[in-house]
Amino acid sequence: MSKKKGKKISKVGRVNIENHNGYYRLRWTFEGVRRSLTVCPTNSLDSEKLTRLKAQEIDNDINLETLEIKDSYDRTLSKYSNRVKTEEKQATSSPESWNLFQIWEDYKQSAKVAHSTSSNWRVIDIALKKISQYLNSKDTDKVVPELLKHYSVNTLDRHLKNLIAATNKWSKQNKIDNPWKDIRSQLPKQKYTSKRTKEVWSNDELNVIREDFECSHYYGYISFLVLTGCRPQEAIALTWDDIDWNSNCISINKVFTYGQLKLSTKTEKDRMFPVNPQLDNLIKSVCFSEHTLLFPTATGKYIDQRNFNNREFKPRIDRLFNEGKISKKLPTYNIRNSWITLMLKKGIDIATVAKLAGTSEKMIINNYWGSDSNVIVPII
Repeated sequence: MSKKKGKKISKVGRVNIENHNGYYRLRWTFEGVRRSLTVCPTNSLDSEKLTRLKAQEIDNDINLETLEIKDSYDRTLSKYSNRVKTEEKQATSSPESWNLFQIWEDYKQSAKVAHSTSSNWRVIDIALKKISQYLNSKDTDKVVPELLKHYSVNTLDRHLKNLIAATNKWSKQNKIDNPWKDIRSQLPKQKYTSKRTKEVWSNDELNVIREDFECSHYYGYISFLVLTGCRPQEAIALTWDDIDWNSNCISINKVFTYGQLKLSTKTEKDRMFPVNPQLDNLIKSVCFSEHTLLFPTATGKYIDQRNFNNREFKPRIDRLFNEGKISKKLPTYNIRNSWITLMLKKGIDIATVAKLAGTSEKMIINNYWGSDSNVIVPII
């Protein structure tokens, strides 16, 4: 096979073999449905032979199906993505016979995430291409040093979280230890510093910020953050189906972050947030449209939090600060700090606040509970 990028380079029966961004990809049409399956990097050992074997397997199953031998062809593709065959034997579940690329491909086929996020996984595909020579489990110590040549520590940390999720699922399914589970520990500690601050706005300042957004498309989104203290990525992912009008609660069960919708929260624990009259009025004031999202952009898409913070939130906060209406310049996420601190000041116990916010008491003390700069020291 020649390795002309992005072109069909061979064919086995009905199955086309392509070189797609350095990977062998199979494409075929059956029952009017166009399907594709990425097999392996073009520069891996025996990759050409493996790709042809996979193409032959799919073509044979299609032929059997057309002969009315039912269930020969697997329409879910799991049969083809979960098995890697060589001329001598079929792959087993031992670490030596699997590699990170195959684990990632299997994870994409079955992961519990929205279908619309699959295109955003391309960044992981590109990262794996950069370490194609270090994909076996025995090479885990070489992956991070190689990827640090191409990515910052923070960016790489996000990529590794996705890969660890994939390898954790693989190891549980095969009942073996995960050789990739501690790979994030190889990141340079001195370079990975958090920019999180515990600073907060007062209740009056939060109301000033809400009022400034009153004529904005994002008024409902900002107000929801102020009234619930939930994480921005949780609010962005909310749909109308998440509102239980019978129990008067909102189910917070997913997040939209870095262009991906993940069907679980940051802590992987769903929670129900009670709707008080103030929040009820806000939700009912939000214009219901054909969009399923509770707080979509003007075009009906998910809010890009980084873009929102830079283009919408930060300019308003800078102006309000310069006008003397608020005392601090803080990012959107610090609305959560402010809400948690405000609830504690209003006398709600820390355990209840932690449950409502979907965090722990320790996290509140270490990361969220802000000090009061306007405190009046009592007379002793």
